[in-house]
Parts: sequence; structure tokens; C-alpha cells
Amino acid sequence: MPENESVELTDEQLGQLVRRLLGPPEEWDDVAVDFVLRVFGIDPADAARYVKRLLDNIVREKQEKGEPIPKLLNDWVQLFNQEP
Repeated sequence: MPENESVELTDEQLGQLVRRLLGPPEEWDDVAVDFVLRVFGIDPADAARYVKRLLDNIVREKQEKGEPIPKLLNDWVQLFNQEP
């Protein structure tokens, strides 16, 4: 493959690559976490808003399907909806 040619990785492949480069997530420092967020297209400064939107979307989908909301998920939503 030519040196300037890029390769598209799936999210799974990208995750595997990140784990090989940085080790298990529980060993990451703040710099590694920021790097991973950026690799996946998330601005570290917006990470909390991203997670809040993600959780809200999961809850909405479950509600639309008539599925119960697990207590842990509801607890997380409440945590992210608290005033700073």
C-alpha cells in the first residue's frame, strides 16, 4: 500500500487498535482518554454533553418501544441532568 493512502477502519477495528496502543481502559490517564475521545470524533470538552445525549436517546428509544428503563440507566440520566 502506498505511504499516503489511508485505510478506513470499522469502529471495532479502531477500538482494538486503541486497546493495543494504550492498554486496557482502566489504565488510561487523562491524556489517553482525551486521545481516545478525539479518535472517535468527540471533543473532550463536550464529552459530558455527548454522554447525556446518548443516555437520553437510549431512554427515549426504550420508552418508544414500551420497554422498562433499568434503574441503573435511570440513575445515570438523573446524574447527568443535575445542575453543576
